[in-house]
Amino acid sequence: ALDEALSEAGARTDFLNGVISQGVVRLWGMVESEEEKRAAQLAAERIPGVKRVLIDADVFPADRRLRFWE
Repeated sequence: ALDEALSEAGARTDFLNGVISQGVVRLWGMVESEEEKRAAQLAAERIPGVKRVLIDADVFPADRRLRFWE
């Protein structure tokens, strides 16, 4: 459910990981932008049964983004 929700929201999961346990979603890793980070959080919040989302994801520096997603 989590991977599907993230994909539908446009959040890349190449460097973003997540688990759901007892209604809590934990996301960690790297994202391309603050917008992608917010999209991932909103997508996780919409999963049925989720009560809380903890996100520990950083944004790739602009000079490194091209190397990873070209």
